[in-house]
This record gives sequence, C-alpha cells and structure tokens, in this order.
Amino acid sequence: MKGNEMVTDQENPRSWFWHDGVKSILTDARISFMTPALLYGESAFETIRIENGVPLFLEDHLSRLESSLESLEIEVNDCSQRVKRGIQELSVEMEKDILWRIRVTVFRDSVSMNGLDFKSTDGHVFITATPLKVDEDPSGISAKVVNVKKIPPECLDPSIKHGNYLNNLIAQREARKAGFDAAVMLTLDGDVAESATANIFWCRDQNVYTCSHEYVLPGITRQWVIEQCHKQGFQVHEGLFSVKELFLADEIFFSSSIQGLASVSKLDHQSWSHAPGPMTRKLRSLYQESCQSMAGRSVL
Repeated sequence: MKGNEMVTDQENPRSWFWHDGVKSILTDARISFMTPALLYGESAFETIRIENGVPLFLEDHLSRLESSLESLEIEVNDCSQRVKRGIQELSVEMEKDILWRIRVTVFRDSVSMNGLDFKSTDGHVFITATPLKVDEDPSGISAKVVNVKKIPPECLDPSIKHGNYLNNLIAQREARKAGFDAAVMLTLDGDVAESATANIFWCRDQNVYTCSHEYVLPGITRQWVIEQCHKQGFQVHEGLFSVKELFLADEIFFSSSIQGLASVSKLDHQSWSHAPGPMTRKLRSLYQESCQSMAGRSVL
C-alpha cells in the first residue's frame, strides 16, 4: 500500500471486537452464518478513524449509518447510542499513542433458509477495533482505470454504504493484478465515478473537479474537501466528466475516512512526477490540522 494509506495490522493480537454488548479479542468473534449479512451481503457499515482515542467525524458517520439503515429497512433500536457505547467500551483497550480503525457493521437478525422472507426484528451491532500503521510513500499511489464499471444509481442507490462490496472488490482486484495500488471506476457511459475505496478529486487551473454526488458514495471526507475548497476560494465543479479529463489534470487525489487525502502519482501509464501537487498539499495540511483538533476533544 502507498500514499499515506492506512493499513490494517491484521496480525496484531490487540485487535478487538464488540457485538451487542459483548467484548472479546477479534479472533474470538462469532456471528450466525444465517444472517442476511453473510448470505446476501445485506448490512450497513461505517469505517471510522481513531486518533488519540477519539473517533473522528463520529456524528457524520452515525448520521450516514442511520440513513443507510433506513434505506435498507433494517430496524435497530437506539442504533447511534449502541454504537457510541460499543466504541466507548472498546476504547479502554485502544492505546492512545497509535491510530485505530473502527468498523461498525449493522445487520438483521437470522433468517430462514427459504430466502428473502425477512422478519422485522431488532438488528445487531458489530464493531471491530484494529490498530493501523501508516505506510507513507511521498511519491503517491498508482491507479488504474479498470474495466469493471460502477453500478448505476438506477440499480443500487450509491448513497447506501452497504456490505455488498463485490463490485468494488472485483474492480480493486483487477487493478492489483495489473500492478497498481487502486482502481478508478467509471460509469456505464465512461465518466469518472470513484475509486473502489475512496472518492476522487482532480485539479486543473486552480479548479477542483469531482463526480456528481448522485453517482457516488457521499463520502464524509469528500464533503469536508468540498467545504474547505469553498473556504479557500477554489472553484468546485461537481458533475459527469469524461475519463479524458483525469489525464489532463494538474493533480489527482483520493479522499476517504481512513486514507485522508492520498495523492495519485500515476494513472495507467501517465505519471505526475511533482505529486503531490500544491492544491493537494494545501488541502491535506488543512485536513490533518482539522483531525488533530478533533482528536483533542472528547466526543463520547
């Protein structure tokens, strides 16, 4: 992994798990194989970066989680409070001097083998806490425009952060097999959509471009970038743009809750030797300052 990406340290025994009030080490985690989350990929989730024991942008994550659950018609009593309780109980185990990745997954109760005859029962809250290590590469990350297309919004609402990640996994696998770090996915019409794991921005002549929110996940870091661009006087253009526009960019970067802002130094066979560019550096510096400020305040 490259480009300031946060890498999960999966072999670290300090990883923890919380399931509806029960805490244990991650290797002891258990869920029923009869859950729709496992059988059909039906779940809602959020990944949250933890700095100094503080979950960053927590309320934004909880708001998006509630919205995803409503779209999926998964009923969870006091979901946000349960998530906060779980994070608080796990925080006792999280060392403050390292970064952590929290993943919150919410899913329905078990169903019968007959298939899609879901009962309206209270959902489950499943939280994992895993240490992160920073794998910094000043040269940025490499990305490939993959053949796998983004599922159109007419088929699946991209604003739902759901657990059926097969489309993204296949796209990322294609990029990795070709020797690249990340995948760039296009719409069916060949316009730039997003990365398999992040939103995409690119800059040209002091203008910032990104795909319309109607076609991509409404990333929390994406929204921060847009708001900060307005504050800095950068013109932001949201819309549908041909992939050719990416290759004409002065600089490209990805945004996500775990990565933050990651510069792209290579797209297919075109390189940006100066990456990260000045606008990316400026925004990344402001983002890091914002995260450090949040990490100094208690939110639980």
